[in-house]
Amino acid sequence: MARAGDDAELLAQIVEIYVAETPPLIEHLAAALDAGDPEKVFRTAHTIKGSSANLSAGDATAAAKAVELAARAGDLTGARAGMPALERALAELLAALAAASLPEAVT
Repeated sequence: MARAGDDAELLAQIVEIYVAETPPLIEHLAAALDAGDPEKVFRTAHTIKGSSANLSAGDATAAAKAVELAARAGDLTGARAGMPALERALAELLAALAAASLPEAVT
Protein backbone atom coordinates (compact mmCIF):
# COMPACT_ATOMS: atom_id res chain seq x y z
CA MET A 1 0.00 0.00 0.00
CA ALA A 2 2.95 2.33 0.60
CA ARG A 3 3.81 2.27 -3.12
CA ALA A 4 0.33 3.66 -3.78
CA GLY A 5 0.84 6.49 -1.31
CA ASP A 6 -1.52 4.79 1.16
CA ASP A 7 -4.32 5.43 -1.36
CA ALA A 8 -6.61 2.36 -1.37
CA GLU A 9 -8.40 3.47 -4.52
CA LEU A 10 -5.13 3.89 -6.41
CA LEU A 11 -3.94 0.50 -5.20
CA ALA A 12 -7.21 -1.07 -6.37
CA GLN A 13 -6.69 0.47 -9.81
CA ILE A 14 -3.11 -0.78 -9.99
CA VAL A 15 -4.24 -4.28 -9.05
CA GLU A 16 -7.09 -4.18 -11.56
CA ILE A 17 -4.71 -3.21 -14.36
CA TYR A 18 -2.19 -5.86 -13.31
CA VAL A 19 -4.84 -8.58 -13.23
CA ALA A 20 -6.14 -7.55 -16.66
CA GLU A 21 -2.79 -7.10 -18.39
CA THR A 22 -0.60 -9.85 -16.99
CA PRO A 23 -2.23 -12.94 -18.56
CA PRO A 24 -1.95 -11.50 -22.10
CA LEU A 25 1.68 -10.61 -21.40
CA ILE A 26 2.41 -14.23 -20.51
CA GLU A 27 0.82 -15.27 -23.81
CA HIS A 28 2.99 -12.72 -25.68
CA LEU A 29 6.04 -14.00 -23.85
CA ALA A 30 5.32 -17.60 -24.82
CA ALA A 31 4.69 -16.56 -28.43
CA ALA A 32 7.98 -14.64 -28.53
CA LEU A 33 9.79 -17.69 -27.21
CA ASP A 34 8.11 -19.89 -29.83
CA ALA A 35 9.10 -17.37 -32.53
CA GLY A 36 12.70 -17.34 -31.30
CA ASP A 37 12.65 -13.58 -30.75
CA PRO A 38 14.97 -12.72 -27.84
CA GLU A 39 14.23 -8.97 -28.07
CA LYS A 40 10.48 -9.49 -27.64
CA VAL A 41 11.12 -11.99 -24.85
CA PHE A 42 13.38 -9.46 -23.14
CA ARG A 43 10.91 -6.56 -23.48
CA THR A 44 7.91 -8.59 -22.34
CA ALA A 45 9.73 -10.11 -19.37
CA HIS A 46 10.98 -6.63 -18.47
CA THR A 47 7.40 -5.32 -18.50
CA ILE A 48 6.21 -8.17 -16.27
CA LYS A 49 9.15 -7.60 -13.93
CA GLY A 50 8.36 -3.91 -13.57
CA SER A 51 4.65 -4.31 -13.00
CA SER A 52 5.27 -7.11 -10.50
CA ALA A 53 7.81 -4.94 -8.67
CA ASN A 54 5.18 -2.20 -8.42
CA LEU A 55 3.13 -4.65 -6.35
CA SER A 56 6.20 -5.68 -4.31
CA ALA A 57 5.69 -9.22 -5.60
CA GLY A 58 9.16 -10.59 -4.97
CA ASP A 59 8.77 -14.08 -6.43
CA ALA A 60 7.14 -12.88 -9.65
CA THR A 61 9.67 -10.06 -10.00
CA ALA A 62 12.62 -12.42 -9.52
CA ALA A 63 11.23 -15.01 -11.93
CA ALA A 64 10.58 -12.36 -14.60
CA LYS A 65 14.07 -10.98 -14.07
CA ALA A 66 15.59 -14.42 -14.67
CA VAL A 67 13.74 -14.73 -17.99
CA GLU A 68 14.64 -11.14 -18.88
CA LEU A 69 18.35 -11.60 -18.21
CA ALA A 70 18.52 -14.83 -20.19
CA ALA A 71 16.78 -13.18 -23.15
CA ARG A 72 19.06 -10.15 -22.94
CA ALA A 73 22.00 -12.54 -23.27
CA GLY A 74 20.32 -14.18 -26.28
CA ASP A 75 19.80 -17.39 -24.30
CA LEU A 76 16.30 -18.47 -25.29
CA THR A 77 16.89 -21.93 -23.81
CA GLY A 78 17.56 -20.30 -20.45
CA ALA A 79 14.59 -17.97 -20.86
CA ARG A 80 12.35 -20.92 -21.69
CA ALA A 81 13.71 -22.79 -18.66
CA GLY A 82 12.63 -19.87 -16.46
CA MET A 83 9.06 -19.89 -17.70
CA PRO A 84 7.65 -22.52 -15.29
CA ALA A 85 8.85 -20.53 -12.27
CA LEU A 86 7.44 -17.32 -13.75
CA GLU A 87 4.11 -18.90 -14.60
CA ARG A 88 3.86 -20.44 -11.13
CA ALA A 89 4.74 -17.17 -9.37
CA LEU A 90 2.23 -15.23 -11.46
CA ALA A 91 -0.52 -17.79 -10.92
CA GLU A 92 0.04 -17.61 -7.15
CA LEU A 93 0.09 -13.81 -7.22
CA LEU A 94 -3.05 -13.52 -9.34
CA ALA A 95 -4.85 -15.96 -7.04
CA ALA A 96 -3.76 -13.99 -3.98
CA LEU A 97 -4.93 -10.74 -5.54
CA ALA A 98 -8.29 -12.26 -6.40
CA ALA A 99 -8.66 -13.46 -2.81
CA ALA A 100 -7.52 -10.17 -1.26
CA SER A 101 -10.94 -8.53 -1.67
CA LEU A 102 -9.54 -5.11 -2.44
CA PRO A 103 -12.40 -2.76 -3.32
CA GLU A 104 -13.26 -3.14 -6.99
CA ALA A 105 -9.80 -4.57 -7.72
CA VAL A 106 -10.88 -7.92 -9.05
CA THR A 107 -14.34 -8.60 -10.33
